[in-house]
Parts: sequence; C-alpha cells; structure tokens
Amino acid sequence: ILFISARTSDDDILTALNIGGDDYIKKPYTLNILLAKVKAILNRYEKAAEAANAVSAKAVSVSIEAETSERRITKDILLDTGTRKLYKNGKEVTMKQMEYKMLLYLLNNRGRVVTKDEFLRNVWEDEYIGEGTIPVHIRHLREKIEKDPNAPDIIKTVWGVGYIIEKTEE
Repeated sequence: ILFISARTSDDDILTALNIGGDDYIKKPYTLNILLAKVKAILNRYEKAAEAANAVSAKAVSVSIEAETSERRITKDILLDTGTRKLYKNGKEVTMKQMEYKMLLYLLNNRGRVVTKDEFLRNVWEDEYIGEGTIPVHIRHLREKIEKDPNAPDIIKTVWGVGYIIEKTEE
C-alpha cells in the first residue's frame, strides 16, 4: 500500500504507515520518485516471496523424500509418491499437482481432521486463496478415487471443520 497525499503532518504519515502502508509520498511528487518507490516495494515483495517459496519447497521435498514410495489408500487405490501417480484398480488416474498435494497431505494426516485453514497454510502456502477453492479440489479428488463421489467412503467431510481420511486396516 502506497499512500500519496497532500497532507504532510507527522501524525498523518504515522497513521498511514501504522495501518499497513508501505510508504507515504507527499504531494507534489515527481513520477521518477513514485516509480522508484513502487519498484523498491515490488523488489522487497518478490524477494520475500522467493525466500518463502524456497523454504516451503525444501520442507515439502524433505517430507516427500521421507515417505515410502507407495501409499495404499484402499485395497484398490494406490498413490506412488516416487512417480506422483495414482492407480485405481491397476489403472493410472491422472491428477493435477494440487490434487496430488492435497491427497498426500490427507494421507500423511490419516485419522485426523484437516481443517480448511490448514490446507490453505500447508498445501496452498497462500492464505489469500478463498476457502471455496478447497471443496472444488476435494470434489475432483473424490471423482477420481471414490466409487460414488456423492457418498464418499474415503475422503469424508467433517461439516464446518474440514476433511479426513480415516485410519483403516492395511
């Protein structure tokens, strides 16, 4: 957030910065100054985003490497984490990257309810995605692995909380 204002008192500047502003430019200003400040803010944002992605990518790769290559979901459904492929009745089922990440996260937390906020933080790694996105991806996953996606046996909804894959006898 960049404030541009004709108000020049210290109180006005402090208020703008304290409510979340990244910078405050007093009028009159030149376009060169405005452009330089916008570039500086964008550079800081991009560096912070790169650093966050590097840390999360390292954490995800470590957790995936620690997994065994094959994860049995049911007797007929297998997730191969080495190849990132899903097999149902011996046939490969195509999955998108986010579907794979969500399914793997649910399997890693099998027997525990995974909240929507937890998905947003740990799978999407972006808290600005609307939580309405999660049910859409869950529905797509169910269409790929459930016998009847409208009456799921594998990925169950805990209404108002999140989703769970219950522990089974493997």
